Amino acid sequence: MSPHPDLHSKGALQSGDPKLSGGRYHIECLKPCEVVSDDGEVRTRDWHGFQTGPFSEDLVKRIRRLQLVTKSKNQRVADKPREGNWSWFELGIVRGQPSTTDAKEALCWMSHEDAFMAEESEWREGKVFSQGHALFESLRGGDAIQVRLCTRFGCWGISASEGYLVFDIGEEGVSRTPPVALPQADGGAGCHLLIAGADGVSGLLTGYDRRMKISCLPSVDIKNGSIEYSQSLLMRRETSYAAIKKQPNGLSGFPPKRSLVVLDANNLPWSELDNKIDNRRRLSWDQTVEDFVKLVEKLQLDHHLLIRFGHEGAIYRDPTHPQDLVLIFEPRSVEGCFLKETCSAQAGLDQETLKTLETALDTAFMAGLAASLAKESHKSIENLCETQIKQAVITGLQWCRRPAARNRQPSWVDLMLETADDPVFIPVRLSRRDLKRGSSLIFRTLPYDPPTKAATELVLNVIPKGQEDLLSYVPTATFGNLVTPDRREVDGFRTIARKIEAYSKDQNQGQPFSIAVFGKPGSGKSFGVKEVVQSIVGKDKILKLEFNLSQFQKDEDLWSAFAEIEAVPEGKLPVAYFDEFDATCKQQPLYWVQHFKQLLEAGKWATETEAPKSLERRRGIYVFIGGTAETFEEFRLQPSPRVEVIQHQCLNEVVTQYPQSCHHLKPVIGCYSTPNTTLLRTVTFSSNSSETHQELMKAFRWVRDTREPNLPIVFFENFGESRDSDPLGWLKYFLSPMQDGQFFDSQDNTTYELGRAIFVFIEGNMGHFEGFLDNPDMPDIFRNAKGPDFVSRLSGQVANSFKNENATADDLIKALAGYARGNSSKPLSLGVFRTDDTSRKRFTNLLDAHINVQGPNKVDDGDEMFVIRRAIMLRHMLKKRGLEGKFAADSTVLNALLRVPKLRHGARSLETILAMSDVPGEGTFFETRHLPPDSQLKLHVDLKSFKEHLTDPTVKGTGARDRGGGDDARRRRAGIEWIILRRGGGYTKERLY
Repeated sequence: MSPHPDLHSKGALQSGDPKLSGGRYHIECLKPCEVVSDDGEVRTRDWHGFQTGPFSEDLVKRIRRLQLVTKSKNQRVADKPREGNWSWFELGIVRGQPSTTDAKEALCWMSHEDAFMAEESEWREGKVFSQGHALFESLRGGDAIQVRLCTRFGCWGISASEGYLVFDIGEEGVSRTPPVALPQADGGAGCHLLIAGADGVSGLLTGYDRRMKISCLPSVDIKNGSIEYSQSLLMRRETSYAAIKKQPNGLSGFPPKRSLVVLDANNLPWSELDNKIDNRRRLSWDQTVEDFVKLVEKLQLDHHLLIRFGHEGAIYRDPTHPQDLVLIFEPRSVEGCFLKETCSAQAGLDQETLKTLETALDTAFMAGLAASLAKESHKSIENLCETQIKQAVITGLQWCRRPAARNRQPSWVDLMLETADDPVFIPVRLSRRDLKRGSSLIFRTLPYDPPTKAATELVLNVIPKGQEDLLSYVPTATFGNLVTPDRREVDGFRTIARKIEAYSKDQNQGQPFSIAVFGKPGSGKSFGVKEVVQSIVGKDKILKLEFNLSQFQKDEDLWSAFAEIEAVPEGKLPVAYFDEFDATCKQQPLYWVQHFKQLLEAGKWATETEAPKSLERRRGIYVFIGGTAETFEEFRLQPSPRVEVIQHQCLNEVVTQYPQSCHHLKPVIGCYSTPNTTLLRTVTFSSNSSETHQELMKAFRWVRDTREPNLPIVFFENFGESRDSDPLGWLKYFLSPMQDGQFFDSQDNTTYELGRAIFVFIEGNMGHFEGFLDNPDMPDIFRNAKGPDFVSRLSGQVANSFKNENATADDLIKALAGYARGNSSKPLSLGVFRTDDTSRKRFTNLLDAHINVQGPNKVDDGDEMFVIRRAIMLRHMLKKRGLEGKFAADSTVLNALLRVPKLRHGARSLETILAMSDVPGEGTFFETRHLPPDSQLKLHVDLKSFKEHLTDPTVKGTGARDRGGGDDARRRRAGIEWIILRRGGGYTKERLY
């Protein structure tokens, strides 16, 4: 092969010629150029003489493709291969004369890296910039393109000797020019890249001649010495995890350090973790890493291991650094999303076609992986590590995501050319020792410390056309207009989305799908779940109904809501939002929960005034949005309020049955009373204090008039009810009957002796006396209601549960025995505290899904994510109000808006502050003077805390522009720069350097 590349060019490019005919043209540079870096700063140098002339407007529109080809070598060879390859070539748009070029205006794009660890000059091809790429969107008439050499860190340098900038010029429909053919690098006769277990890769890579000779074999058994191990690499695609475990020290006799095993994540034994793993998979990359670490922590492998997660990411494990994992992932997506979206775009795919599609995508991935590794030198393969692997993985993921991969017989040429819409892929090194359960990847992928700097950059990042948006590098979940970076919300919303999608597709499912949503006021509960439902089901397929239960006054109001749901026409899926479903009604907390429970459980519900009506459980989505509890756990576990009040009046005649909650008392009391002489009566306390008082008078008179040997037993149900507006007010009322054995009869204004009796106080509102203290305000209420005095007069208490059929009253035996032996003329007082969780627990068990929305406020001391959540929310609000670009990089106002821990009304407070502020004029930044007066601010923030952040002297040089920080901060900044460079997105010198 010729020592020079075959460009297939018609000649030198005349960039100013508007009549240039279609075809391939080039400009060349034969002048040597070099650049060396001595520290952590980026060194860049224009390759003198390697610049186009100004383009005509017509020619800009006709450029179909652009590619840089160079001959170069490393000025220095890296002594720390894991730290990456930091020598590269870039293309920059020059606007105007070179001497007056505004560096901030001219965007740059990385073309390609210098050969990694190459000691001799060799040819390297750059990225193919295709029509539709941001470079061409930014290029305009009068601009020129300059080639630059760049390095960073002390061990890097480039020495370039020759280069070509190749342009494909044409009209619509012009046939594609053959790819540039590079001279074959001398890799040695025995330098092979062997690929096993990947049928189809051989045909796809036909004609792809790079340093290493690619051999695709159906099986590998290299024991005859025909292959030179020391210069070769075996890349083997396995379909069985068991096969890897059987051969931990190498495959097919190949040296383990020169073996790369590729395995699909679907073939891992996830079920070995626990039986709930299927519910967690494909939620967030954080969860994927956590589960993967548990799965492989006991597996000792000596070869390189690469686990592919769909077409969105992969995890690499280096045998020389087994405690570290390298995750390469698409932050805006998760495993399986690309295939699902592709199938949705091609409706009606049968299983056979789907399987063919998956095979084609898998083949493209393996081909991209091989194409990247085949460029590596002998020394590079000898030092194979994350530097080469992560670039190879990104190439593989890009190839399988490009449209050509879905064609029947794509070639490597097709896959190389389609570069316009490549997604962002982020590599991040994770130490298994440092991984914390429930942690987020976001602060490992962004080079900002503290997190406020990342949040500030998200708000400030108003980018010019063609430049990369920082939000693209933030791990998020997106549903319609909802963008959330918080791992807890990501997991929660994706879980709900997955279940909603399955429900909407199952037309045989006739029952409603129920979701509970919790969060603080202003957290965006309603907005979030509405965006998820609409994006999954489709706006045109649903009919949205909204009901606020805090405004309902009677059962018929809820019945009317159900009637609206029933009336939704066929062909539309009703989506009913019940806001504040846990609201209080008729002085009863969670009043409506019992009705929803009945409807979801039995499909029937009755109003107070009507006979039971049979309701068909209409297919639809019921969304229950909490208004009192901030989390599902708080709602499920908080002290159980009473959800049902029995409003029957006390029977005038003596009853002979124990209340349901006191059946376990019957055998114990029977042991200490004369048979056939035990008389029972029940008083149920209601919200009507006057009626309750009348029933108490009847009960006390009955006790007074009952004579021995008869023993009257009175059950006081729900005695913790309020008396008029006095919480626990009846406790004071019982002090005299319990202590003195007397009661005052208001009918004749006389005090009477009660005599012997047993008073059983039954409460379903507390569960036990400690239940009084579960509410922060309850201790004072309990004390003011003379609660301690009431408790001191009880001779015993026992806890009970409606579901506990084996409950006993053994704890009361001593009190009953003592009372039976004595001659006390006063009643014996006992307490039975039942926990009636029936409605609450059954309701939560009937839910299909739930989520806790975090919102913009700080949840706890360990919540660093709140500034990121708030920044994305603020970014959206600023865009909506036309205030983008109105905050300076060192804005103390922005600092205060992001860092004040609590917005009193959540997102509503943030929006109100912006609405009440003065709009800065043209060319003016948002400053303190634009904020609303303190009298208004204090309605939405803690004024003292807000003012402290307004005057914080540390707010300087936020974001990636801040060159300060330690080694870890510099490493993370370098990490984001690596992503920006290789992503293919545009950047300014100021932004990157």
